[in-house]
Amino acid sequence: MQRYRIPLTATLLIWLACAIIGQGDSLCPKIHGRYQYTVYQGRENPIFSKELDFTIQIRGCRWSIQTREIDATHYAGIDTGLTTFQCDGQSIYVILERKTVDIKSSDSLPVRRPDGDVTIYPESYPYPREPALQHIWLGYAANCLMSAPSGTCRSPFAEDLDIFLDQRLLKHYEIDQFKATGSRTIAITDSGKTATRDSDGNIQIDRLAEPYGKGYLTARGIWAQTNILGHTCSNFQFIAYSPNPRGKLATDLIKSFVAVCTITNLTEESFPDIPLLIKSGMYSVEDRRHENIGKAVVRYIITNGIPNTKNLNLNILVASTPAISLAQESLFRQTGKIFPQKTKGIYKALAIIFISLPLIILILYRLARNK
Repeated sequence: MQRYRIPLTATLLIWLACAIIGQGDSLCPKIHGRYQYTVYQGRENPIFSKELDFTIQIRGCRWSIQTREIDATHYAGIDTGLTTFQCDGQSIYVILERKTVDIKSSDSLPVRRPDGDVTIYPESYPYPREPALQHIWLGYAANCLMSAPSGTCRSPFAEDLDIFLDQRLLKHYEIDQFKATGSRTIAITDSGKTATRDSDGNIQIDRLAEPYGKGYLTARGIWAQTNILGHTCSNFQFIAYSPNPRGKLATDLIKSFVAVCTITNLTEESFPDIPLLIKSGMYSVEDRRHENIGKAVVRYIITNGIPNTKNLNLNILVASTPAISLAQESLFRQTGKIFPQKTKGIYKALAIIFISLPLIILILYRLARNK
């Protein structure tokens, strides 16, 4: 079987085969599909599974993905089951729609719940804590960040955001194409590094124990060609692996999870606004675009759209928001306490000085007598 490497210039061959669709400024192809996520964690039978319907539209480095729960029992409460993921080429917006529900406070007064939640991430590589997003993106929208036949990528596993963004923990990928079948594969290799935290929450980089300390295969994906409405496109399957606690070789791995994207339909629709226009309703926002100035998260409520980073009112709010790093936020989630890293370091230094003070005085006294 002949095999050769090509860049990931079009994860879906449909973007070439369907060039006649969406020639105008406002229309572009919209892919409809079914997403299946199954967790194994080394077991033979699944321990968890989930299915979603999804759609995706792509224009350059901008994309819009929507997912909806299939099983209504998953969102029988306040959730509608609809989530919108969007990227403007710089930031990612996650918009979770909720049902309009009024609740009563302790004094029986009606309290309005937000109509939805918005999370804004500071870069265009999807965070794996968001369900389904990274797998659908990798299958169909990763071209702008992974256009080369090989390069670096981020972890497919959910972890703290600062660990996910740490450049020391990047993974390596390689994309191959099999000429005989037209299918393509991506292999993601872990370098064998692992992250821990010290008492201040700072990330410490260590090596996994052998046989995994020199690297191992952490995920493999495959695009398999199919035909929808006369157009060639690709389904995508992604399998993630973890080290086996009893493994003796780097190839002794356990299957962690499997994600499958199956294309079901193609339509032609207008490309949506990014970020999604919110003209009415009340949405709570978790804005993570300001970590570079020490504000890991800024929270606020919007009623008339998502503000950009140049918005005057947003900048006033950011300036008044207490500083917190991603590491401090992670520690807070784990312990419920905020540890001021710099202040804590000063306290440690002062403690060392006070402990050493008698010895310092004695040394100075002897030096003075010798003179």
